Formats: sequence, structure tokens, C-alpha cells
Amino acid sequence: MKLISRLLISVVLFATPLAWSAPAKKLTVQQLVDQYYQQKEMKAKLFSSVSSRPPINCNPSGPSCTDVACEKLGHFGCDDMSEIQDVGRACRGNYDGTCVAAACEKLGHFGCDEITEITSVGRACVGNYDTSCLDSVCNRLGHFGCDEVSEIDQVLRSCAGN
Repeated sequence: MKLISRLLISVVLFATPLAWSAPAKKLTVQQLVDQYYQQKEMKAKLFSSVSSRPPINCNPSGPSCTDVACEKLGHFGCDDMSEIQDVGRACRGNYDGTCVAAACEKLGHFGCDEITEITSVGRACVGNYDTSCLDSVCNRLGHFGCDEVSEIDQVLRSCAGN
């Protein structure tokens, strides 16, 4: 009987504050995901001095990939739903339009003026958070080393994730 009464007292003492406490703040899914990655990043910083990933809460600094692609295609480049869908699929997974703009700049004025060229460049840009790798490799290859879509494609796919 003594054991049961101690158990009952323990339950009442420990459970009562929980029952009377204010309900926990409900977090959104995004907030929970952000917390997870912040904790993960903190652990990584504690055990490693070099982080190879982009910052957690990074905001795109440039225009969207779709805006850049449509601008490169010209006035009639994104005036049809199928063209817009093609550009949208090519841009899926791009951080912003900075990579597409930089790649098209290296290809010259007529290097990204067709839908096949811009979709190829857009798909190759996936996983490139900035243009530092592209710039570095193309500078080493020289002007004629990055002046064709196939060359830019190869460089960007190699740089992705780095």
C-alpha cells in the first residue's frame, strides 16, 4: 500500500505541472525543418572548420532563372505556353538566374537565343549556387574553352555541388 501511495504521489507531483503549463507553441513545418538544419549545421561547425555546403537560410540574390532565360530568348521566346513550360522545366532546381546569366554571357550574344540552348544551360546550372567554379574553370580554359554550349554544359555539370 505504501508503494502505491508513493507512486500516486509521484505521478501527481510530476504530471500536474505539465498539465497546468501553457500549451507548446505550434511550429510550422518550415520552422521545424529550419531548426533541424540549424542544429545540423551547428554540429558540423563544432566538428569541422570547413563547410562545403551553402548557408542554410540563403536567399537568392539575383533574378529568377525563368526571368533570365526568357530575357535571353527575346521578345518572342516565352510567348507560348509550351516554351514557358520548357523553360520552367529547365530552371527547376536552380538557385536563381545568376548561373544561367553567367553561362550565357560566356557563350556570347547568340549562344543562348534558342530554346534548346537555354534549356541545356538551365539544366546544367542545377546545383551551382554561385558562378565562382564556372568563372575559375573557364578562365583557365581560355576564351575558346567555354564558348560552346557543350563546353559550358560539361564545366557546369562538373562544378555542380562544389
